[in-house]
Amino acid sequence: MKKRNIGAAFTIVAALTAGASAYATTINNLDQDQQTNSVLNDVSNVANYNDYDLVKAEYTKEVANTKVGENAKVDNNEDKEENLNKLIEEAARETLVEVEANEEKIIQEEVEEAPVEEIPQKEALEEEAYQTEAPIQELEEDNKIVVKYVNTPLLNIRSSKDLEENNVVGYLTAGSKIVGYSKDGFLETEDGYLKEEFLSDTYPEELVKGEEERLAQEEAKKEAEAKKAEEERLAQEETQKEAEVKKAEEERLAQEEAKKEAEAKKAEEERLAQEEAQKEAEAKKAEEERKAQEKAKKEAEAKKAEEERLAQEEAKKEAEAKKAEEERKAQEEAQKEAEAKKAEEERLAQEKAQKEAEAKKAEEERLAQEKAQKEAEAKKAEEERLAQEKAKKEAEAKKAEEERKAQEEAENKTYYYQGWVNTEILNVRDSAGGNIIGSVKKGDYVEGNTDGSFLEIDYNGSKGYISMDYLSDTEVKVDPVVEKTYEEVEETTEEVVEETYEEEAPVVNNGSALGAVNAASQFIGYPYVWGAASPSTGFDCSGLTSYAYAQVGVSLPHQSAAQYSYGYEVNVNNLQAGDLVFFSSGGGIDHVGIVTSSDGTFIHASTPSTGVIYSNVYDSYYLNSLVGARRIF
Repeated sequence: MKKRNIGAAFTIVAALTAGASAYATTINNLDQDQQTNSVLNDVSNVANYNDYDLVKAEYTKEVANTKVGENAKVDNNEDKEENLNKLIEEAARETLVEVEANEEKIIQEEVEEAPVEEIPQKEALEEEAYQTEAPIQELEEDNKIVVKYVNTPLLNIRSSKDLEENNVVGYLTAGSKIVGYSKDGFLETEDGYLKEEFLSDTYPEELVKGEEERLAQEEAKKEAEAKKAEEERLAQEETQKEAEVKKAEEERLAQEEAKKEAEAKKAEEERLAQEEAQKEAEAKKAEEERKAQEKAKKEAEAKKAEEERLAQEEAKKEAEAKKAEEERKAQEEAQKEAEAKKAEEERLAQEKAQKEAEAKKAEEERLAQEKAQKEAEAKKAEEERLAQEKAKKEAEAKKAEEERKAQEEAENKTYYYQGWVNTEILNVRDSAGGNIIGSVKKGDYVEGNTDGSFLEIDYNGSKGYISMDYLSDTEVKVDPVVEKTYEEVEETTEEVVEETYEEEAPVVNNGSALGAVNAASQFIGYPYVWGAASPSTGFDCSGLTSYAYAQVGVSLPHQSAAQYSYGYEVNVNNLQAGDLVFFSSGGGIDHVGIVTSSDGTFIHASTPSTGVIYSNVYDSYYLNSLVGARRIF
């Protein structure tokens, strides 16, 4: 939109503000802070600024700054925001239509009026019509509008350029696109000021990707913690239920025991009463012989009545005991039914879970089969390509061997030589150009017979062969050992020699493998972070190798043991750049690195204390824990 059209748009927005204010007066409880936050959030999430966004943002700001926006009260906050936003959006769209129509009309008038000589009168009209846009035009002439992207996980929006004040009014996330004016190290936008050192001219794709992965990991961790808390809560509820059932059973048994004790006590009291009555009867009989017959009769009647009473009480006790037993059995039956019902519910739940697991497993197997089929097709195509390359290499090797034999026949001479190693590390092979069996270091004295290309030496009681290209006729001094920085390690690695037997076909590294090596090399010195695979956060061992190969279009799993099943196995004495080397500290594979040179140098995310570093697979520590090597290409 042209400058004069922006001015015209803001003029129309100012006019429409009065209408918005009249509508907002009918709204109760309008919260100014909430309205401001809503506007900030809208701006933060917009991918591109356009004419509509600019008009809407300005119109929203006009409404939020009115008295109505500060003092009106609305009971329902959701209705408030919805109605106000709707009003703003409709007004902004109508304004944009009017501005675009105005723009076309102005362009047409300029075309029609171009030949007219009455320029002073036209300039006077333009000056009077667009005097409201003068501040914006001057601002755009003094400050260039630029487009930037947030290049940090979280960036504060400030109301001023003073970083010491508590003036943060909002924030933006990584990758957010911002349009504004660059001045004094800040980017001035309509929402506030942003520090330019945290902005970039290009979209930070790796940073955004790293943030998304970090948020995904945090979300997974929260879900796991929530699941664990729910399982603990259910376990506590189950324990509480069992305790309550046990307590109820103990109370029931206690009640039965108390009842039995009460009945026994009552029977004992009755027995004692009977004995006392019998004693009194005997005493009475001795004293009152005259009334013996009469008393005997009365006592017989009383005894009969007592026996009937006791029989009735005994029958009553038996009836109560029978009733109590029936109630106990009914409770046990009810408890068994409840337990059976619960067991049935658990069985049904297990069957449901099993069916869901089987369905999930079937889907995973289907996806695995599809993936395996694609990988097989890709592998077949790669094998065909490798076969062609192998045939070509064999033809070249055959030609080189024929040339070597011809040269060997012409120069079949050997002589005795003595000298010193003139490179940091020099490989010792089991034959001229053969497999590596060890190494000698800079300054070591060597002697033996040579044909001019390789020197035959005594290495640990056996014959060994080293390249003549890295020997000196004069003694070589060795520098004192010092702790090397990452830069020195990298330089030393470049000096380590990979000898190539002149009469053998040279090893050709695949360009994609070298691309992966180059991608990994740029992260020397980066921190080791478990589970990380991004330059923005750091790397663990498999995270570094999967990231490096992803840069050349190869997808590897983020797990060292899983990566061991990719590519094909190569001998540790025939390594080349791009090969993956795997290690084990006891048990399964738990570490991986990427080879940078056939001398055994490799890059790996080692430990939290060392980060991403160079090491050598032929060092005793790594050689003892080496599991194997795989070549992806």
